[in-house]
Amino acid sequence: MLYTYPMPSPEIFHKFTALSTVAGALRRKVWIEVPEIYRLYPNQYNVLIGPPGSMKGSAMRVGQKMLMELPGFDYSADSISREKLIQDLQQSLNGGDCALTVYSSEFTSMFAISGPEMANFLTDIYESQDKWSYRLKNQASVTIVNACLNLQACTQPETMAKALPIHSVGLGLTSRIALVYAEIPRDRDWKPKKDPSQAQLRQLIVNDLQVITTLHGEFRHDEEADEFYNKWYRQHQQNPHEWTRDDRLKPYFSRKHTTVNKIAMCLSAMRRDDLIITMKELNQAFELLAEAEAVMPMAFSGFGAVSTAAPMAKIVDILSATGQPMGYSELLSYLKRDVRRQEFDECLETMVLVNQIRKVPVNGTGEPHYQITGEDNG
Repeated sequence: MLYTYPMPSPEIFHKFTALSTVAGALRRKVWIEVPEIYRLYPNQYNVLIGPPGSMKGSAMRVGQKMLMELPGFDYSADSISREKLIQDLQQSLNGGDCALTVYSSEFTSMFAISGPEMANFLTDIYESQDKWSYRLKNQASVTIVNACLNLQACTQPETMAKALPIHSVGLGLTSRIALVYAEIPRDRDWKPKKDPSQAQLRQLIVNDLQVITTLHGEFRHDEEADEFYNKWYRQHQQNPHEWTRDDRLKPYFSRKHTTVNKIAMCLSAMRRDDLIITMKELNQAFELLAEAEAVMPMAFSGFGAVSTAAPMAKIVDILSATGQPMGYSELLSYLKRDVRRQEFDECLETMVLVNQIRKVPVNGTGEPHYQITGEDNG
């Protein structure tokens, strides 16, 4: 965070880029053992979401460039089909593991070619199976051993809504993704001054990442962290959805216990080489997720929006700005390029029914006037 301080990207984007970077460096060499159930690896799916100009791509590239400097690091192309991604993952075999990090400047480009098949693959491979098999279209069989796919991507809510398979929202794939939303870049100079200490700090980070790539073995919680996590886990499993009323986020919260541990492993690796998770890592993992969860529903703002959603929002903006009742024809003139007459009437009727706006009498006029509910008649 000190290194990225001069950069304008929102702080939370840099935090999750750091997590993705360390997860990529750790690959499949470290894990948390849940006896007789599964091994949890540190790979993550982190997607930075925001409107154009929110500097999400700039934040992602900081970590991407660092990982590309590490020897033996494998990454996949920006826009790719499922078959090509499977091939890249298979060919990343090194030291007995197929570990690959995918960077995508536009997350939805991954679905442009393969659509739902890509969503199904990303869902399936997330668990880092010891062996994953697939039969290609030419009937050839592909087997990936010790898979570990780490993903960081960027997108906009509207773009995601148009391209991401709707059946995956709130279900298999998005329950495995940390949807990191932010809108406004930090207040920084457009061209930060060159500071030799920044270059030195960057080299120190890259050196530390090289050490992180050498870590190997099982992560363990110390006694205090284990007791705390176990208490939280048992309560969470009984009611995993208590923190949200958004049905699209409920599957994410059902998997939060694994996400916490994945992040905690990365935080521990940033500080020490002992493969121990302490209360410091657990607390920070919960804090990072709480920060993302506070605005996570905004990532879905483009989903489920009817064709009249944008015009209705514009009507609210216009009436709020004027503060006065506005006639039907004048209001329509503002939206004539956004909506057809029939849709305009539907907008007004819907907004009146839900008490968002109201009709108001205006003497001497022959047309209805509308005003934001709760404002004076002027």
